[in-house]
Amino acid sequence: MRNRLLGKQIGLTSETPYLDPCLPLDAEDEVQQNGQTLYLRGTGDFPLCRDVIQPFMNKTNETQTSLNGIYQPPIHFENSEFYGFSEFFYCTEDVLRMGGDYNAAQFLKAANEYCATKWSVLWERFDRGLYASHADLHRVKYQCFKSAWMYE
Repeated sequence: MRNRLLGKQIGLTSETPYLDPCLPLDAEDEVQQNGQTLYLRGTGDFPLCRDVIQPFMNKTNETQTSLNGIYQPPIHFENSEFYGFSEFFYCTEDVLRMGGDYNAAQFLKAANEYCATKWSVLWERFDRGLYASHADLHRVKYQCFKSAWMYE
C-alpha cells in the first residue's frame, strides 16, 4: 500500500519487488521479457501459491474433476495405490526426500515447511550437498512452485 501511495510500481525495481508466494521465503528472482525486468522476492506462502496457480490449471467445473475439459476421476489416497513418475518423483524425492509411498498429508506438510524456510537456509543445504546429487539450484529455487503445481 505504501508503495502505491508513493507512486512506485511493484516489481520494476529490486527495492520494490513483486512478492511471490511461490518462491521460498526471501528468495530473489528476475524475469526478463520484452526488454523489461520484473523483480521478485519470495514470501514462501504455499497455500497462497496454490491459490495463485489454481486458475491456470483450467479446471472447468465446480467438482474439480475436469482438467482442460478431460474428466479426472477422484483419487482416494487412503485406499489406493498411487504410482508417480517423472516430475512427480523428482518433486517428492530430490529436495523433500519423500520417495516411496505417497502420503498426501505428509507431502502437504513438507511442502508448507519447505516453502516457509528462508532462502539462505535452503541455499546452505544445497551448498552442503544435502539434497539429491542431481538436484540443481533451479530445482531448489522452484520446488515450492513445483510442489503446488503437482499437488493441484
